[in-house]
Amino acid sequence: MFPQSTNDTVSLPVRQLDFNYTNFGTFVGGGSYHLLSYPPIYNLAFRTASTGETIELNSPGHYQNASYHLEFSGPAIKCAPANDEVLNNLTYSYGVRSGRMIITRFLSWVPLSSLDPGPSEDSTASLDLASEDAARIFVLTNEGDWHVTRTYNGSDDRRYRQVNVTECLLYNATYDVDYRFQYPSQTRNASVSNWLNPVAMLSREDQKGIYDENATTHHMLSYAAVMDAFGQLLVGQAKKDKYAVETVTSTIWKLSPFNWEDGPSVAEGLEQLFQNTTLSLLSDDALM
Repeated sequence: MFPQSTNDTVSLPVRQLDFNYTNFGTFVGGGSYHLLSYPPIYNLAFRTASTGETIELNSPGHYQNASYHLEFSGPAIKCAPANDEVLNNLTYSYGVRSGRMIITRFLSWVPLSSLDPGPSEDSTASLDLASEDAARIFVLTNEGDWHVTRTYNGSDDRRYRQVNVTECLLYNATYDVDYRFQYPSQTRNASVSNWLNPVAMLSREDQKGIYDENATTHHMLSYAAVMDAFGQLLVGQAKKDKYAVETVTSTIWKLSPFNWEDGPSVAEGLEQLFQNTTLSLLSDDALM
């Protein structure tokens, strides 16, 4: 007699996120306007960034071998090159040129004004409260050996190597995930199958919905809390002076394994990291 494998279908509850903002963050500061992510959200984001992988889950019913498909709506970011005006302004401010002794290798920020999306280097804000269409975050990188340059005032003496600037917007998206648990390992195939709508931080007036148990408001604030935790990892800079001494204030700069020297790789890496962070939320019992 040889052992035989069988496949059975059973009905079991699986882990699903409850986007109630009270599970994700709290309001602090004057006017109860600043949303602060709870430490466990930041912890999950940090652990995901440090490994490049989602945090593993327990199998449903603690079966050693099981598989299931999960579809849910959750936060995601969509990243693309910033527009030419932003690129032109930041190349002038940060692009490498002859005689520039301090090189900003990396810079990430959230806009403090809807009229001016440029960086404020002394700001530590990690969540965009200014943009009305979608909460966004920017990443400037100044690495690599590309030779695209921009000239200012018609003079070759003012020729700068063009920087890469990636702009990421917060979205409500549909996740499709296939989980497979085969003791002692587990795998998952996940993708964003649909980008539903951009998500902005709520105004003071709209925040009143949290007291009315407004489900949409709870979702938006929960998403913003995840975006805030992501921003806490990302916001900061890495500079190198003429003596090659490096100063780093961003957690993610040396933590994440993706290639900072290539614009498309930066966009793809940031999107994937955020998706992995969202999937890692499923590992926390307090968020179910």
